[in-house]
Amino acid sequence: NHPPPDDENNCTPRHSLFSAPTDLEDDLPSPDTVSSEGATEICFDPQSFERGLDPCIPDPTSDDDDGVDCDPRKVFEVALQEAKAHEDLGADEEEDEICVVAYNTPAMPRYEIPVIRSSENEGSQEDDEDLSALAMDGEALGGDEGDEVPISGAENEPKAMCDRGIVIIDNFSPYHGNYLARMAREAYGAGVVSALSEYVTGFLYQERGMTQHLTDRIPDLDSMEDVERWVNEIPFEIIAIICESDSGLDDAERLGEALGLYPDRHDGFNAARRNKFLMNEACESADLRVVRQKMCETLEEALDFASELGVRNREDNGDADILESSELFDDNTRGEGGQEDELHMPSNNGLLGAATNDHTDGSSLGKRYCVVKPSRGVASDDVHLCPDLDSVQTAFTRIKSSSVFGSMHGEKHDKVLVQEFAAGTEYAIDIVSKAGHHKVAALWRYDKRPANGASFVYHATELVDADTDVGRAICEYVMDALNALNVHWGISHNEVIVDAEGPRLVEVNLRQHNTDFAPLTSACIGYNALDMLLAAYLGDAEEFPPNSEHKRLDWDSLPDLPVTRAYGAIAHLVSHSEGILTGLNIPALEDIEQMESVLAMELYPHYTAIGEHIEKTVDIRTDSGWLHIMNDDPVKFKAEYDRVVDLMPHMFLVDEGENDGEGGADRDKSENSRTLGDDESSTGEEAGSP
Repeated sequence: NHPPPDDENNCTPRHSLFSAPTDLEDDLPSPDTVSSEGATEICFDPQSFERGLDPCIPDPTSDDDDGVDCDPRKVFEVALQEAKAHEDLGADEEEDEICVVAYNTPAMPRYEIPVIRSSENEGSQEDDEDLSALAMDGEALGGDEGDEVPISGAENEPKAMCDRGIVIIDNFSPYHGNYLARMAREAYGAGVVSALSEYVTGFLYQERGMTQHLTDRIPDLDSMEDVERWVNEIPFEIIAIICESDSGLDDAERLGEALGLYPDRHDGFNAARRNKFLMNEACESADLRVVRQKMCETLEEALDFASELGVRNREDNGDADILESSELFDDNTRGEGGQEDELHMPSNNGLLGAATNDHTDGSSLGKRYCVVKPSRGVASDDVHLCPDLDSVQTAFTRIKSSSVFGSMHGEKHDKVLVQEFAAGTEYAIDIVSKAGHHKVAALWRYDKRPANGASFVYHATELVDADTDVGRAICEYVMDALNALNVHWGISHNEVIVDAEGPRLVEVNLRQHNTDFAPLTSACIGYNALDMLLAAYLGDAEEFPPNSEHKRLDWDSLPDLPVTRAYGAIAHLVSHSEGILTGLNIPALEDIEQMESVLAMELYPHYTAIGEHIEKTVDIRTDSGWLHIMNDDPVKFKAEYDRVVDLMPHMFLVDEGENDGEGGADRDKSENSRTLGDDESSTGEEAGSP
C-alpha cells in the first residue's frame, strides 16, 4: 500500500507543483519592471527557512533536464552560501533581514482532478489502469496549455468525479506531500490543490531566483476578497488542509479559518501549537505533568532561574555524567484486552540501546542541568543543554535577538526560554485525529548515545508496541496534550520524555514525522500515518474510484493503539570522521548492506564526495545516512543493529592531516580494506531522499 513515485528520479510527481509551462516566467514582471506602488516587503531569515523544510524543489543549478535536486543537504546550498556570505560581511541588525518585493501577480490555485474513463468494455485493461490527474490547464492529458484535450469517442470522455478535495501546503516531498496527493486522487477520487506558504514563496524568489511559482502561493489571508477570488477558481469543495512544512503551519491554520472549515473540519489558529512556552503552559493548565520553565527577557533572569533549577557555576558543577535511569514500569506485558498480532509475538518494548539511551542526569551527585532554547524553533536548532551558568550565558546570548523561525517580517527573539532538563527515555508518537478521536499511527523509541563530544546523538528510531503499560501511559498523555491544544483534526508528530513518574512533554508538531517512515510502518504494523490521514479526511465519501479498495483504509477498523508484527527501526548512520574524504570502506559498507535485517540503505552524497570535507555527526542534521532495518527474530534484529553501530566508526577514510583522530575513521588502505577512492566516484544520483 505504498506505491512508488510516478517517475524514476523519485522526486517529481506526475504533475509537479512547478509543472507550469516554461514560458510562464515571461508573463510575470521582473524586479526591474515592478512598480513600488502597491508592493510590500517581506523580510525573512534564510537559515531559519532551511531549518524548517525538507523538500525536493526545482533547482535552477541542476544539470538534470527536470531541474530537480532531491538531496535535502544540497537543496539549499546556494542559498546558505549566500546567507553565510551575508553574515561574514558583518552586517548590522537591519541587514540581517532579507527583504523581497511581493508581486501584485494574483495567486492562482494549481489543482489536479481525478478522472475516470467510461467504457463499454467492462474489465478491459483501460478500466484497470490507475486514475490519471486532469490539471486545470490540460497538461495532465499530455497537451500544452490551451490545447484541446484529445478525446477519441464519447465513450472514452474523461469524467471528473470529484466534488471535494484537499489543499496541501508546501507539497514537495515524494514520500509525504506527493504521496498524499496521488493517493487522494487515486484511492478517494478527491481533487488536490498544491499551494505555497508565504514564507516558502518569498524564499524561492529571493534565494533561488525563481518566479514561476509566484502564482502558486496561497491567497492574501488578510483580504477576504482575495481568498474568495482564489477559492472560486477551484471546481470542488475544499474539506481539509494539510501542511508538509513547519514554516507553513501558521498559514495552514489561517487559511482553514478563512475558508470556513473551522470548527467542523479544522482546528482554527492557535499559536500555542508552535510556541514551546505556550504549549507547556496549555498542558499544565490541563493538569498534565510538564517541566518547569520561564521566558527570560534578560540574562540576569535566565541565570537566576537556572540557579533555581539547581544549575551551578562550572567550578562547582563538575562534568556531566551518564547514569542509568530506574525501570520505568515493572509490567510491560500487553494489558487485558490488548491486541495480539497474528504472529503472537511477545510484547515489543524496544530492543535497541536499552542501556545507552538514558539521558544525562547528575541529580544524584548534586549536579543539575537546564535547557535553553528559542520558544519557536524546529529540529533541535539552538537548543542547548547547559550544565553550568557559563553555558547558560552563552546560549542566552546566542538566541536573544536571533531571527524567529518562519518569520515573515524580520521578527527577533526578545525573550529566551529556559526549561528544567527532563531526564529519561525519549519517545516519538505519530497520531492521526478525526473529529477529536485520536488514533496512534506509530510509537517510536529513540536510541540516543554520546558520540563525538555530543551527549545525545541519534543512533536509531525504533518502532515499539503502543498497547503496553508504558505505551498506553505515553499515548494517553499525548492525546490529553492534543486536547489541551484543541487539536481535533489532522496528523501530529509528538515527543515526550519518560521517567519513573511517567511522561513529560517535549513538543507537539502538527505535521508528519520528517522521515520516509511509511514503508517501514506498513511492513511492521500493517499501515501508515499518511494513509490514516486520508482515511480520516476523505473516507466518509459515498463514492470512490473503481478498483481502489486495496488503496484505502477503513478508519473505524483501525485500532487506537497499534502493535508491531515485526521488529523495525530507522538506523541513523553516525560519522565518527572529520577531514578530507579520501575513500569509503567498501567492505564495511557492503557488510551492512548485505545484512538480513537491512531493507534499505542510503549514504548522503556529501559523504561519498571524494575530496570534500566531511564532519562528525553531532545531531540529526549531521547524519551520514540511514538504514531501514526489520526482522521477525529479535535476537538477529538486535545483533545486526549492534554490528552496524560497531561499523559506524570505520565507514569513511579521511586525510590524516584533516582528522583529529577522535573516534577515528580507518586510514589503512591495506589489501583487506578495499576503498572507493580517487579512481572511483560516487555521485549519489541514485540515492533517494532521506
